[in-house]
Amino acid sequence: MAIITYFAYQLSFKQAIGAFRLHSQLQLEQFQVDDADGSLQQLSKKNSFYLDVLKGYRIKPSEDESRLWHSISGMAIRKGVQITFNPSPQPLGDTVLSTQQIVHRQFIFKGSYFNIIKLLDTISISKGLGRISTLKLTADTENERKNQLHMELSLAGVVR
Repeated sequence: MAIITYFAYQLSFKQAIGAFRLHSQLQLEQFQVDDADGSLQQLSKKNSFYLDVLKGYRIKPSEDESRLWHSISGMAIRKGVQITFNPSPQPLGDTVLSTQQIVHRQFIFKGSYFNIIKLLDTISISKGLGRISTLKLTADTENERKNQLHMELSLAGVVR
């Protein structure tokens, strides 16, 4: 009986006990790596995500104020929305980024709900215009019978 117990220990129990120890050691190491947020795969995923987000904020250098106005107003006309331009948008509180070439433009739109939503969708997927930074949508009190909405939209972008 002692010989059978010895062979059973050498052939199976010894490897099983070693596997349990190795598993607990590897789990402890994995937990430490996850806490450090240093996983290479995780860092590369975060990097690619942030690069995609930053690409949306880029404004083409040739996209000066008049070309930006023409692009936005053309989209608004195609969607049946009235547009006006606010020449002096409210200053943003972040002064750290003021050294970079960050552009803020504000536009005011009037139109029906569906036309304004179509316009927002078109602006959001357009490249080279920047990203929507603020949006204020209110009922137009002057045209309540026409179901008109009043929308203030600010675009922010970095000229590169």
